[in-house]
Amino acid sequence: PAQITQLQTLLTGPTVGPAQVDSVAELRTLLQSAAELNALNTIAQYAQTNTGTAPTLVDFTAAGITGVTAQNIGAVQSALASTAITGTQADTRQEVQAIVNAYTQILAEANGAAADATPGVDPTAATYLAIGATTAASLSGSALQLLNSSLGNLAPTAVDTVAKIEALVKTAIGFDQNRGDQVQVTNMQFKIGRAHV
Repeated sequence: PAQITQLQTLLTGPTVGPAQVDSVAELRTLLQSAAELNALNTIAQYAQTNTGTAPTLVDFTAAGITGVTAQNIGAVQSALASTAITGTQADTRQEVQAIVNAYTQILAEANGAAADATPGVDPTAATYLAIGATTAASLSGSALQLLNSSLGNLAPTAVDTVAKIEALVKTAIGFDQNRGDQVQVTNMQFKIGRAHV
């Protein structure tokens, strides 16, 4: 029903006239556009409310988003459900793709004992901000480097939600919300088991 509504909206829009719907190919294009808009609406609504049914692989595919798999969809859903990501930040293909790309980079950093597949390409503060990990995004300089090195000691499952990433940072710096702590730092020390390669 929602996709039909999107199609009706497209058909009654100012850019669609008889010449745009007089072939099967054009109708197929309109149907695809309606499916994309409906999927993006589903994604944006979830990002806005942080509740309800999370977008599925079908939704991301229909929206034209690449890189979402059965292995990382939970992480992407976690980013969309973070309080820092709202509906207006996830209502276009480009915005959602940026979220997916950012989390993909973070998960690639968490390679455990494996050799770094992306040496010299580490997540930045903007990368963490893109997935809604605001505490991690507040780090800079050596503190950010140490966070990325810490990720290198972990498996992807240890950082596959925004909450896990935020908890990692807060634990490492002795953050205590009950004490009224706030994270506004430029240099913190993390315990590192090995150098990140």
